[in-house]
Amino acid sequence: MITPYLNDAGLTVEQLEDKYRQAGKNEHPLFKKTTWAFSIGEDDTVLEYWAWVAFRIGRALGQRSPH
Repeated sequence: MITPYLNDAGLTVEQLEDKYRQAGKNEHPLFKKTTWAFSIGEDDTVLEYWAWVAFRIGRALGQRSPH
């Protein structure tokens, strides 16, 4: 499911945001803002949305978090 988005793993937070805004979207296709908002409500994250997306992409690929 994440295969079409493997290139996203090499992007910075700013590049991720730019990529999807240029495509006319304001969220990542796999990591929705509603899920992010739920994570905030559950105290699972304090990250801004696009930083959270970058973290989740890394986690999905088995990368360790720098946090």
